[in-house]
Amino acid sequence: MRSILTKALLSASMLPFLLQSGAIQETLAAEETAVLRGSASMDDLGMQIVKKEIELLSLNSDFRNHYMQGNKWKKRRLKLYEMAAGGVANAGDITLISQFWHYYRNPGAGLKHKGSLESGAITVMVAYLSLGGLYAAEGLNDLFQDFRSARKGWSSKSVLQKAETLKNEIDAAISARKIALQNDNSSPDEKRMLEQENKVLQDCRDLSLLEFSKLYIDARKKRIARDVTTVGTIAVCATGAFPGALAVTRGIQEVNLKMIGGGGIGFLISGATLAGAPLLIHGGAAAGGAWTKHNLSKTLGEIQCKVASNLESDTASLLAMKTDTASSSQLSSRMNAYKSMPSLFAERQDFLEAEHRKNKRDTIEDFITYAIEGGPQIAWGTLVARAGYRYNRNASKAFKLIAEGATVNEVAWGSWLLNKTQGSIRDELYNLKHRFDSTSGAFGKDNKSLVQLKLLGASANLGNAQ
Repeated sequence: MRSILTKALLSASMLPFLLQSGAIQETLAAEETAVLRGSASMDDLGMQIVKKEIELLSLNSDFRNHYMQGNKWKKRRLKLYEMAAGGVANAGDITLISQFWHYYRNPGAGLKHKGSLESGAITVMVAYLSLGGLYAAEGLNDLFQDFRSARKGWSSKSVLQKAETLKNEIDAAISARKIALQNDNSSPDEKRMLEQENKVLQDCRDLSLLEFSKLYIDARKKRIARDVTTVGTIAVCATGAFPGALAVTRGIQEVNLKMIGGGGIGFLISGATLAGAPLLIHGGAAAGGAWTKHNLSKTLGEIQCKVASNLESDTASLLAMKTDTASSSQLSSRMNAYKSMPSLFAERQDFLEAEHRKNKRDTIEDFITYAIEGGPQIAWGTLVARAGYRYNRNASKAFKLIAEGATVNEVAWGSWLLNKTQGSIRDELYNLKHRFDSTSGAFGKDNKSLVQLKLLGASANLGNAQ
């Protein structure tokens, strides 16, 4: 008992000494330093979030520019192939029209000049084989370019992993910042300002991920449409050449109308495939896009749909809050980023919406033009098949049906050639109008807002290194 009292008296007697020695003041100073560190860590987290969101925006730009790279030149090549094939096919079809109309009253005389009758079908076969071979070469080149892209880290899987990593880092920093704000001893005005900044950071995060999702889905849809177009064109050309034009040529050589009728079935399948191409291309792309969106939600989670105006409103509210605390002066280093982001998101949203409207118009136009091009070929195939199978004992009637079918088919090849020509001219005018988009446009590497954001991130890294 005596020892306890002695210790208590000693402790009481040492209290003034402790106060004089500054031990308690040091303890209080340490606690105050911890609070300041918490505030500083909030600012560090804020800058970290901004830098990661800038990285995600840069990834979006680089990804879109990558999967759109070379698209302009490929379209030019394909238009050239189609125009050349259309010109050759027109020549072949006109030959068929002239020869079969010339000899339909006297088929025997025509069979004495088989070369004249065969020349039209052979010319059409050359057109089909040329176009199919060139599209096959483009398909192989697409696969090679996909392989090169994957080696450079631009495969769909690699890009998605990069976006997922940035998303997880941003989410972790936002969560840590919210927890730090709950434990912060700042003034009520400063807390309201920091809470408003959290809303701005969350808006930027949601808009960046929403933009990535749109670009990722669009890239997948374009790839599916590209592959279906390649395979579909090869199928149209293969069925048009074999058994289409080849069977007609052999039927003329062997004087076998039933064999010519088999060629009509080939033309019929070719025309039906061409007429149904938009459904296969755009339907396949839409189904692939829906499946990609479903899988993307599992990886990135459900993303709240926002527009740039949400960020603009929240940023304006944040900029309107003014305090004289240290935190507000540190916050000013991030204000430039918040000022640049709304305009960048708005510009990109407008660009994607305009592109979506253009794609919608192109889709409707595809359904119309392919029906005009494929429908007459279906009629051509039907008439040739009917001539070969139904009138195989009446050569005059068969020749007349073939001549009528070739005349109808000229609507298909004529419209094909005109459509490809006007499409090529229109594409060149569009490219001329948007010739600067690749560098300074919404997703261009020289976009003013994006360059400012990158410079801000670089200066923040430099400041941290110092």
